[in-house]
Amino acid sequence: MKTENAELSEQVGLLDFWRVMMFITFAERVVTVSDERVQVADEIFDGVEVIVYQPTQQEETGELRRAIIYLHGGGWCLGSSRMGPYDLLARHMVTELNAVIVSVE
Repeated sequence: MKTENAELSEQVGLLDFWRVMMFITFAERVVTVSDERVQVADEIFDGVEVIVYQPTQQEETGELRRAIIYLHGGGWCLGSSRMGPYDLLARHMVTELNAVIVSVE
């Protein structure tokens, strides 16, 4: 849907495709904060910005928790891990899978 809006905007001469897509990236940006179920932290792993999502309730079983490295769509030229849909997806994965999610910016 977003790409169709960008294409339409370019066809009618309002804005070029890339400017519309960059606008959407910034318009959908959210502040990533912890809540009662998910602990969120901004980190830098070897120079790469990531957001780490993990369950707030830590089970003291001594077992390792699975982790998922999540790379958002955009081909490393558009989008952000801080966009609302990606933030919601990471939170959903944390709660449903009891996993740590590392969302790469």
